[in-house]
Amino acid sequence: MAVATGATRENFDFTMSGFPAEITSLLGPVICSDDEELGGRVKPDAEYYRLAGRRFHPLPKSMASVLIFEDSITGIQGALESGGQTALVTKWKEATFTEENRPLIERVDLVLETLEEFVPEDFGLPPYSENE
Repeated sequence: MAVATGATRENFDFTMSGFPAEITSLLGPVICSDDEELGGRVKPDAEYYRLAGRRFHPLPKSMASVLIFEDSITGIQGALESGGQTALVTKWKEATFTEENRPLIERVDLVLETLEEFVPEDFGLPPYSENE
């Protein structure tokens, strides 16, 4: 699992310091807003997601095989532009599902209220084990 965040590395590391090692050990590449390869780009620039894809091991065959979870319209815009499959995760549908945002939301592959609703098999991924 890769992370592409608009946070700086310092802020990301501080946030993650509160999580147990069982969670943080699952992370692969982490792309932060101050990553040198981004060259100052900010979200919704699709390069965040493309860079995460290029740093992922094994490398994805294409961005079309990458599944991106986002929690904001800004993030969804960049995720869609990257060519990846997209899932919008939001409990704030009243604020998110506006007329202005409708064209983007209609293009996402999946809308979830929480990640707990995600079914990996729907995207060709292995199912969760009973212990997860």
